[in-house]
Amino acid sequence: QSTNIAGAVEFLLNVSNRKSVCFVVSDFYDENYLRVLQSANRKHDVIAVMVTDPRELEIPNSGLMNLTDAETGKSVLVDTSSAKVRDRFRQNAISRIENVERELRSSKIDFVHIDCSKSVVDPLAKFFRMREQRRRR
Repeated sequence: QSTNIAGAVEFLLNVSNRKSVCFVVSDFYDENYLRVLQSANRKHDVIAVMVTDPRELEIPNSGLMNLTDAETGKSVLVDTSSAKVRDRFRQNAISRIENVERELRSSKIDFVHIDCSKSVVDPLAKFFRMREQRRRR
């Protein structure tokens, strides 16, 4: 089963008549969700919470590996002994996170990034402090 952010947010829009705070917690490995999030953000206060694992940024030096995407089932053979391959993997992962953040922020959707290997409280506390300061202005 693949991620379907748009479907979940469309469900929210159909069942919630009152303005509410909506946390969308996801890894954002999905497509075609931005328009629906923007629409929801006009009616509600949408906060996108991206959860990542540091292992998504690194691929171990283990020689040839057959990698399978858990959501699509697509497989690819990768030579992880190549530093160039590992570096490209890391850069692609970092770029994906930065692109999601940039896309959401440019749409005026609040964004929180949580690294699952660290405290969940710290980035959330920082976010709410920032929101409080923003509201005081």
